[in-house]
Amino acid sequence: MKKRVAIARSLAMNPDLILYDEPTAELDPINTDELANTILGLKETTKNTTIIVTHDLNFALYISDRIGMMHEGRIIEVGTPREIKQSQNPIVKRFIFTTTKGINAD
Repeated sequence: MKKRVAIARSLAMNPDLILYDEPTAELDPINTDELANTILGLKETTKNTTIIVTHDLNFALYISDRIGMMHEGRIIEVGTPREIKQSQNPIVKRFIFTTTKGINAD
């Protein structure tokens, strides 16, 4: 609920850009899903630019139009979720295809 209040407070100023910093931190999967759908709905209705900083790979792949992957303070890959999943960059592949994230390399 705190995250929704923070979003509502931000929207009251009618911004052109909204920056979310780790919005799924401390959320369970159900609340993460609800937040993702809230953000997607806001993107559609407000037409503003949305930038999300997250370590939550599934969230990023679900909600993003484009993803920028960073490593050691540098952007090493930019693309659509599909392009990121098909990256040949070994650092990106290692992040995407870890067994704990449940994503297969098919």
